[in-house]
Amino acid sequence: MNKKVIALALVLVIAMSGAFAADLVVSTGTVTDVTATLKAVIGGFFHHGFVNPADSSEFNATLEITNAFAVDPVFTYGYETNTSTDFGIYMEVSDFEHDTETGVAIKIADVEIGGATAAPNSGVYTLLTSAVSGQSENVQIKIIPLKATGLDHLGANISSTLEYVNDNATPGGYTSTVTVSVATV
Repeated sequence: MNKKVIALALVLVIAMSGAFAADLVVSTGTVTDVTATLKAVIGGFFHHGFVNPADSSEFNATLEITNAFAVDPVFTYGYETNTSTDFGIYMEVSDFEHDTETGVAIKIADVEIGGATAAPNSGVYTLLTSAVSGQSENVQIKIIPLKATGLDHLGANISSTLEYVNDNATPGGYTSTVTVSVATV
């Protein structure tokens, strides 16, 4: 680097550091101190996901629960935030779709949120709403596959032998997809 540029930079650093600073004299002849204010703001954060059963402080983006027809799948969703923006966290759950046979599905009987049967609004469940700065919350969710004829979780009457867990259901693997979304309100 050029020696003149380095020397000029050093002179500017020394001059700005206050070594040669003087009080500001206003046109009225009054001496006034010069002050500066720096304000810094860190943006809000919102961490969320499926709570890791091995480490409850960790949120996972994906979750897989096997053997969901033998034992109703239960999982925990959670969030933490430093913002006080009002928001809602919503969930949709699909039927258990057959992995290879198109159109074959096992319906969902019920969805429990926080230990209580939840009622969907147009197929969408509300998990949590509104944040308080510095808050974190978790909610336990249980997806119950339909094991007999009757109404599914959306109120549809199910009477077909292929739409609930029974001996006549199409053999093979089934997968249900849970989709979580967050929106400000």
